[in-house]
Amino acid sequence: MKQHDARAIPWPTIGLLSALACAPALVQSHRSVSAADFPTHGSEWISDHVEIRGNLRAEAAVAAGVPASITDRSGRALVRLELARTPADTLRWLERNGCRTRCDGLIFRGQVVVSPATKRPALMLTSVSRPAPPPAPEPAVAPAGPASSATPAAAVPTDRASADPAQASRATAEPAKPATGVLTDEAFLADCRSEAIRRFPGVRDGGEAACQERLRNAKASVAMVSMVQSVLPMMGGARTPTQIRRALNRVRWGAQTWRSAQALDTGSIGDLHGYLYGSRDAVDKVEFRWGGSDGAIVPYDLPNALKLSGADVRLVACSKDDGYGGDSYVYSARFGSQPGFRLDETAIHARVASQSSGYITSIRMDGKTATWEELRDADGGDYWQRDCKR
Repeated sequence: MKQHDARAIPWPTIGLLSALACAPALVQSHRSVSAADFPTHGSEWISDHVEIRGNLRAEAAVAAGVPASITDRSGRALVRLELARTPADTLRWLERNGCRTRCDGLIFRGQVVVSPATKRPALMLTSVSRPAPPPAPEPAVAPAGPASSATPAAAVPTDRASADPAQASRATAEPAKPATGVLTDEAFLADCRSEAIRRFPGVRDGGEAACQERLRNAKASVAMVSMVQSVLPMMGGARTPTQIRRALNRVRWGAQTWRSAQALDTGSIGDLHGYLYGSRDAVDKVEFRWGGSDGAIVPYDLPNALKLSGADVRLVACSKDDGYGGDSYVYSARFGSQPGFRLDETAIHARVASQSSGYITSIRMDGKTATWEELRDADGGDYWQRDCKR
């Protein structure tokens, strides 16, 4: 029994991902290096797979054999680009995005090689993308109860079923208290490096690049952490759609977004889309989705964001290769003495510039944590496994 229906993922290119199982980030990530350091240290990085941010400048429309460089803001060429073996999808992405001869603020990925023309270090370009946008500023929190004049009427629609307004107000007015075991960035990175070395003894750079990326994604997910904490008091208790919407009043409920026939309601906050699932009497699952443009990097990581915020998060199981191009994970999570909950996460990473990325994460509202036995018995061992590389 699969926990995520791929048909519900609103990315038209999902079929293109069928052969691309999402490999572990610790193995696949490129090491981030500075373009300014390339002229001095490029010879030390020969054969390394790196990621460089900068501006594109080419003497003609980018194509095999066309001289091109990564430059700084002043236009000074810092990294020569070798395009002879650049995938056609990457070149098409540059053309579609108006980057035929110049483009600012890109992320270039590839392998450091010796240029046949100059006999000096160069980047053999394999993929390029724009940085993921920063999290949108959170709108002002409206008070619990009837929508204020500062809140659009669609933000808190009338419930389809009866609800206890007093109970809904209490749920919003009494959010879960923050945990005391909040991790510092240094502690998070130290734990991540130790785990990387333990699981992948030969990992390049001790997992540093992958751990830095996880930290960035975790920090970009703080808005989701805040929303999880807002609904913790309702775990396993009264949780009508109206109560959940009031607790999650930063979400613009009723806003036009990707639709889902099974969802009780949908909404949006920044570039995230929210969904409520269950019945008119009780919400069973709160879900958030993100869909990136072609070649975009997945910018979110809710499990690690919860860890940063002091939650105890434990990986229970992960999906086997299901042919959809993404990996799914199930966690058990808990903030101190608050009710525990099941957390699901699916990430689809674009491997070439023409593919779309996606991210789906959800929490179950029944107040129960996930167990391996439950997952195994639910699908007979056909989908979930315990040997995970997350």
